[in-house]
Amino acid sequence: MYFTPVRQLATGLVLASCLFLLGQAQALTPSVTNGLITQLDGSDVTLDVGGVASWNDQSGQANHALQVTEANRPTLLSSATPTGADALGFDGAAQYIDIAANAADYDAAAVTWFVVFRPNASPDNRRMISGAYSDIDPSAGVVFQSQAWASITHLTGTGYRTLTRTATGGFLAAGAGPLTDTDYHIGISVVDTDTDEFFARMVSGDGAIVDSGISTGADLQLVGHQLTRIGGQSAAGNLTVTSYWGGDIAAILIYNRRLTDNEITSVTSEMFGEYMAHPGDANGDGMVNLADLQILGDNWQSATANWGTADFTWDGLVNLADLQIIGDNWGYGTGPDLSFDEAVERVGIVIPEPTTIALLGLTLPLLLRRRTNR
Repeated sequence: MYFTPVRQLATGLVLASCLFLLGQAQALTPSVTNGLITQLDGSDVTLDVGGVASWNDQSGQANHALQVTEANRPTLLSSATPTGADALGFDGAAQYIDIAANAADYDAAAVTWFVVFRPNASPDNRRMISGAYSDIDPSAGVVFQSQAWASITHLTGTGYRTLTRTATGGFLAAGAGPLTDTDYHIGISVVDTDTDEFFARMVSGDGAIVDSGISTGADLQLVGHQLTRIGGQSAAGNLTVTSYWGGDIAAILIYNRRLTDNEITSVTSEMFGEYMAHPGDANGDGMVNLADLQILGDNWQSATANWGTADFTWDGLVNLADLQIIGDNWGYGTGPDLSFDEAVERVGIVIPEPTTIALLGLTLPLLLRRRTNR
């Protein structure tokens, strides 16, 4: 199995919590930059009549997404995500935006991409993002395909899906679902032409993760990049837009290689902390305070856990690592009446001895000081 258990998300999320101590910023700084060919988020757009004329690439590769037609421009939505980041809105009727042909970046043996999205209920089962190529057939034939790789959202069916093709254009999909609400999610996709494998993962707003498992059969090549389309769906045999995806997109990262397990873990953690929920905010109210600590205390050492029960590391256990995250972000969004020391005392969380904490490789200076002063 290519993807490792989600407990590896812990390290990246702790790092994200430290970044938040400096305050919320819209522009993500991903720790994984090798192979990053496109980075789009709401912090860097060019507005013109009708909406967003250019969604500006921050990867350094100048793969900007452009829309020259006023009627087809997506809308910039201010403070759209749960953490207050901006997003682009697509109406599902006419709006889309394209990254122009760039074979030097997009012709690759594998593609890994991440999308922070909120789907509309209608229209449903549409392509959110797709890559078009002049030849996907690794044999002597030439087969054009406008959907060599793509993301699909399907609220009434299979959820978030990774789409790819066979060498002759046959449809292949891996679904991570169901997708049961119109809140923000993170979709992660991999298409690897070396191994013929493809994969989908979806992270919901409460931190719950659904994996598709590895699928095989993607016996194609990615040669002759024609465009990357966001919000619009083309017929398989040409670049004419035939339908539209509806919803909001806060961020897109595209890599021209297959990321490792640890790299996918790190990027997912960073995106969750940037766009979905502030680390330590278990109840999603935009603050890290006594209410969140009480949730952690109520679920302390629980083995059935998710973000809403204060398992901020997604390792399936509410423990010291999660308490560390609350401590690092204590007081975010509010001026708490209690210090972190006093709050831990009130909730009644039993902290391991300092020796145990050291063995775990964690630091809780406030708690250690509290023990020393006793």
